[in-house]
Amino acid sequence: MLLACGASIVFGSVLLAFLPTLHNGFVLWDDDLNLLENPAYRGLSLAHLRWMFTTTLAGPYQPLSWLTLGLDYVVWGMNPKGYHSTSLVLHAAGTVALYVLLVAMLERERERGSDLGVAAAAVVGALFWGIHPLRVESVAWATERRDVLSGPFFVLTVLAYVRMAEARRLGRPWRRWFVASLVCYLLSLLAKASGMMLPIVLLVLDAYPLRRFGRESRGRAVLEKLPYVALAGAAAL
Repeated sequence: MLLACGASIVFGSVLLAFLPTLHNGFVLWDDDLNLLENPAYRGLSLAHLRWMFTTTLAGPYQPLSWLTLGLDYVVWGMNPKGYHSTSLVLHAAGTVALYVLLVAMLERERERGSDLGVAAAAVVGALFWGIHPLRVESVAWATERRDVLSGPFFVLTVLAYVRMAEARRLGRPWRRWFVASLVCYLLSLLAKASGMMLPIVLLVLDAYPLRRFGRESRGRAVLEKLPYVALAGAAAL
């Protein structure tokens, strides 16, 4: 109940903070190239999907982002309010995912204190990221759908990894968490390949706060990152 209450506060606060973005239009800064003058993304037919998964229009390879923009077109047409609504909901959901990750990590470190303290600290941490001014560009600019889509999957990648490490520590089944982490990482890279540094992040987490190096072989921990490295390498090509 407490976890759900914190998640609701985070989700609602992010929606409220960025609600004015729903009044934004498209801008003549990549929105014209990607959306206004680009009929190729407008639909979900096989031809549209083929284009989404092969194009590098404007530089990055981002088929999953194109897929959500194509869905926006099917639902909203060329109404910018619909596109911004989708981006806002994605960002709010990503901030909630960060909140859940922070709760998981804080609970792991807690020796004393209340559940309320953990939830409150996680809410503050998640909102510090979620409503920071640096998030404005990603949420308010339709072209940056890739940021608000790749971010939540990146956070879910780390969350599943933390769950996997905890399951291994307790001697419970862990492979499903490992697979879930890899799938989320792939989805994050397909939205935008900004998460290529993830294997390094996971190694840092192994050292602290997971403290895996004291219980498990460092060599095994490094080898465990090879699938992530392979995905990051493929995204870099």
